[in-house]
Amino acid sequence: MGKALALAALTPKVNAADMTLQQKGMTILSDAVGLDLTKYETLAKEYPQDSYFGVIPERNVEYHLESDESKLKLLCTFTDDDLHILHVLEREGSPHTTKTAINVLEMARDFLSSYQTYSGNTFYGELASMLDTVDANKNLTKTSRNVKLEVTTAGEYKTFEWSYTFNGVNAASKCVALGYKNGFLKHFIDTWNLYKIGSTTVNLS
Repeated sequence: MGKALALAALTPKVNAADMTLQQKGMTILSDAVGLDLTKYETLAKEYPQDSYFGVIPERNVEYHLESDESKLKLLCTFTDDDLHILHVLEREGSPHTTKTAINVLEMARDFLSSYQTYSGNTFYGELASMLDTVDANKNLTKTSRNVKLEVTTAGEYKTFEWSYTFNGVNAASKCVALGYKNGFLKHFIDTWNLYKIGSTTVNLS
């Protein structure tokens, strides 16, 4: 007996962006991640356009942030002008931040709430609300409607991953994930809007 969720084909959409990709990335680093960019010398490098699975336009912007006390190298991947991946590639010293969260659970909640404000999409606030009853020191899985949250701790890493689920079947590719290493953001991945559920039909064999 098998079950399957079909993911519909990716479809490009048109965005009327009012900021350049470099500006978008800087805004996210400042507002969502909470980096105090006034403390850094910043260099941004934009790479030539690529594509996501050969369908949707994708571009990468690399940021080098440097101060006397801290150095960061980050990569932002934008798919169809929306942030797809934010990856902290390198980190030296203690980052300059404007946030006062005392643990990664608060950091994750604040990131999603701030990202909701940036994107104008209340969905990220709904994800943040699922963390309200989470114990930051325990691994767990919880489901709210069609969203499954998995919290995992492994050594210096802690990850929060939300994925689409239907009737106990997971569409793992349709997800939002936040990863932290030693108390600071390591990655943000967002593929939720890249995929639509094509079918929730249960196939029996």
